[in-house]
Amino acid sequence: FFMKKTLLILLCIVALGVVVFAVSSKTKSTAPIVVPSDQVAEPVKSDIESASSNTVGTSTMYNASVSFVGYGPGKQHTGTISNTTSTVSDTTTGKLTGSIDVDMTTLSSDTEKLTEHLKTADFFDVVKYPTAKFIFTSNTDTTATGNLTVHGVTKSVTVPFTKNATGYESTFTIDMSEFGIEQTFANEEVTVTIALTK
Repeated sequence: FFMKKTLLILLCIVALGVVVFAVSSKTKSTAPIVVPSDQVAEPVKSDIESASSNTVGTSTMYNASVSFVGYGPGKQHTGTISNTTSTVSDTTTGKLTGSIDVDMTTLSSDTEKLTEHLKTADFFDVVKYPTAKFIFTSNTDTTATGNLTVHGVTKSVTVPFTKNATGYESTFTIDMSEFGIEQTFANEEVTVTIALTK
């Protein structure tokens, strides 16, 4: 009896050690971490909508693409979302307006098994929440602020957003537990890259 009890205790200690190691070994992102706010703002109006004179900046429309990196114990997975709808435009005055709608049912990762798992209620629950959305509310030369909706939760976020030769790009990390998605073995952090191209 004593030997069985000792063996059981040892097995419990080993199991606990494996769990602690797995959780503590989650790979972390190096991209800027975004801290969401519950204070959502009204979408910014375009120069044409808010103009009080005849002088209005020329508008340029952009297509959007979305990719992501997810993190687990000692590893990471990449993925894309293939179906996005963009109404984003900017003007010669540097104002970004519009929104990006993301069809979460078109989410795809680097393994088929993970792709299917990410679509379940364990993660993004794409049947219940088929669309994610980002609506611009303001911007500077280096950041964009907007209302981000994921998993049915909307929060205001400010992300780095830099202009390049083809448009704009932003890479940032969000903690999905802020949007009601919590995990034990996977890291809730997801690094998202949004590219806007003409």
